[in-house]
Amino acid sequence: MSQASAATQLVGAVFNGRWQLMRLVGEGGMGAVYEARGRGNDGVRAIKVLHPEFITDDKVVERFFAEAQTLRQLTHPNITQIYEHARAEDGTPYLVMELLTGSPLSHFMGPGRPMEVKQAAGIMLGVLQALSTAHARGVVHRDLKPDNLFMMSDGRGNYVVKVLDFGIAKVMDMAGGV
Repeated sequence: MSQASAATQLVGAVFNGRWQLMRLVGEGGMGAVYEARGRGNDGVRAIKVLHPEFITDDKVVERFFAEAQTLRQLTHPNITQIYEHARAEDGTPYLVMELLTGSPLSHFMGPGRPMEVKQAAGIMLGVLQALSTAHARGVVHRDLKPDNLFMMSDGRGNYVVKVLDFGIAKVMDMAGGV
């Protein structure tokens, strides 16, 4: 079974009687991200789930949870917030995160599409502030790229950048990835 079909099959699943996976938002090398609705007063969040081939690798799971614990301590408007981490009934590790609306910076870039200096400076300021907060806590991103910078509209024609996937490079190194 391909990762895409395995990820799609999880739509509709309920984790720990608490989070229902509503739709697949995206996939990466380590896992898939879903929009999830909390039962009760938990609201709507993003749930990141490790791909099945990594679930039995104790070192990868341990690192996944360790990074989640570290990131829960990073509170900054330009860093995606992680609220909790847990295992589903079947043992699948997952993270409960802030659900973002927007697009990765990579969607705004390309040949012949220069960004205005003022807009680029604002994005970079947000990224640098996020990295400064992380570095002050001893956390290094290690995979900074346009796909890991998420652009959200502020409703006034400006964008706010959110830095995604802190520490995932360390997890992928352990899994024999990047």
